[in-house]
Amino acid sequence: MKKTFVIEVGNQPGVLYRLVNVFYKRKINISAVNAFETKDKSISQVSITTDVSKEMAEKINKQIYKIIEVIGVK
Repeated sequence: MKKTFVIEVGNQPGVLYRLVNVFYKRKINISAVNAFETKDKSISQVSITTDVSKEMAEKINKQIYKIIEVIGVK
């Protein structure tokens, strides 16, 4: 199933690397990545689209929340 993770993060160097690394460790292919600053320059929004099962999506959500700079995941 196609799943898009919409993640709000603190706008700091290395955050995108840590997010993508969650997928890399599980050998999950990323089909699209989009990252941009929000109106608040200290916060960025990252969208990552993948093809994963519902169970794997839940596991990834939990791992993403463990990243210190993550504010929220939709």
